[in-house]
Formats: sequence, structure tokens, C-alpha cells
Amino acid sequence: MKSLARALNDRVHATAQFGMVAYGELGDVAPLEAALRSLDPEERSLRARLTGTLAETYWFARQPARAVSLATEAITLAESAGEYQQCAQISLYLALAHLQHLRI
Repeated sequence: MKSLARALNDRVHATAQFGMVAYGELGDVAPLEAALRSLDPEERSLRARLTGTLAETYWFARQPARAVSLATEAITLAESAGEYQQCAQISLYLALAHLQHLRI
């Protein structure tokens, strides 16, 4: 299951990064969300990676509240796994989601 989760994660990430989904639209994240639900809770590093990708995807889809929630969860998972580089990357998604949510 871990290999499938990694492959789905890479697919969702690449879809957003290479413009295969229009900005403001949510790509097909259902398979990645299902893979995340099926992972062992002890797989904190992989769960953080998948949750971080979902945070980025929801930010890209202009759904900042969901992106903030996912990024916060991903940072907590990454910290508990000692994945500090991952924390730094996910913090960027969290900052972007907060910025997008800003109302002036």
C-alpha cells in the first residue's frame, strides 16, 4: 500500500505543478485521500507527505480553509516523525493558504 500511496502522491503533485489542472480547480484527489485513510497511523512520515500534498492541492484549488487544516495536520505529523525538512516545505503551503485567505 505504501508504494501505491507514494505513486498517487506523485501523480497529484505533478498534476498541479505542471498545470494539468486549472488554477482554482480541484484535481482528482479522491484516490490519494483513500490511500491516506488506509495507511497505518504509525507511518507518520508518509502520512505527512501525502497530507502536505493535499494541502498544496487544496491551496491550488483556492480552498484555503481546507489547505490550512491539512497543512497544520501535516506539520504535526512531520514534526512527530522528525522530518524537519518536510516541515519547512509544508510550512510554505501553510503560509500560502493563510495569504490566500487574507481579506482586506
